[in-house]
Amino acid sequence: MEPGESFVAGSFTAQHQSPPFNPEGVHREIFGYKTQGCRKAMCIAGYILSCGVLRLVFYWKPAWDVWANSIPCSLQEADVILLRTTVVRISQASEGTH
Repeated sequence: MEPGESFVAGSFTAQHQSPPFNPEGVHREIFGYKTQGCRKAMCIAGYILSCGVLRLVFYWKPAWDVWANSIPCSLQEADVILLRTTVVRISQASEGTH
């Protein structure tokens, strides 16, 4: 978030919070995840069985690591928070194009 920018968390859903679309074309979403022991154990087994390739993939794609090790939950219970920012570029078509 930029300095001076704020939003009220109470107005969003518990598992997936999305601040309202702002006029600059930037949309932010906040997701909460809670780590599960059995999922973590399966990922560690995957690291060993793949000779570290799975760990390297998760290093390149951190969101995949969160999705593999955690389950979605409310932000109050979350161990890990994922932020998604989408920038929408709106261009106006000129009326005199050839």
